[in-house]
Amino acid sequence: MELHVALLAIAIGLVTGVINTMAGSGSLITLPFLIFAGLPADVANATNRVGVFLQTLVGTATLQSRAGIPLKGAGIMIWPSTAGSVVGALMALSMDAKTMHWVIGILMLALIVPVTVNPKKWLRKADEAPMSSNPWLTGGIFFLLGIYGGFIQAGVGIFLLASMVFIANFSIARANMLKNLIVCVFTVPALAIFIWNGKVEWAIGLTMAAGQMVGAWVAARFLAQHEWAGQITRWLVVVMLLGSAVSMFWRN
Repeated sequence: MELHVALLAIAIGLVTGVINTMAGSGSLITLPFLIFAGLPADVANATNRVGVFLQTLVGTATLQSRAGIPLKGAGIMIWPSTAGSVVGALMALSMDAKTMHWVIGILMLALIVPVTVNPKKWLRKADEAPMSSNPWLTGGIFFLLGIYGGFIQAGVGIFLLASMVFIANFSIARANMLKNLIVCVFTVPALAIFIWNGKVEWAIGLTMAAGQMVGAWVAARFLAQHEWAGQITRWLVVVMLLGSAVSMFWRN
């Protein structure tokens, strides 16, 4: 790997580590870069998971140590999404993503409405009673999110964050910590499947991951220390939703 590619990988990793920790869809930056660096699309999709795992590990640990977020009730989101990620990763080995890109693009545009018209959800400092107490519904939603995360990764953080803010009624601090934890856990089996099938390019994956871990650490500290972080996160989510939707439609 040439020096300029390594430096660019670290810089991109730093930026996307911040974006993914606070909102999501940083993979819409890292995936094109990995392809630009010469990796086939399937290898880029697999290699991207190295940085995702390490950055979410750092982000989760930092948020938990700084804010002491309770983990009660997280299992109903973690385990279904992890099971879903296995299904998604297996699908990614052979499935054409064209139809899924259209569906995800439309969903991302639709998500802009509740994010922009209901800002109080993003600014509350404490959890509220969940909109749905049905564990089967909650588990089903996160299973589907896990499938998407295992399949393509890009944008899954935003869907997880929105689900926890609007469905689980979590505060932005708790939602962000759990989002990072869920992605960290369900990335493990997906990454293992890609490693087993020889799809990971370790040199560039670990180089970019170094920047992502630093970015995640910086963003997690910011989220834990500043009360107005929810407002910044909300607008970052809007920007990334627009960018993600355009990216999904553009691919088609």
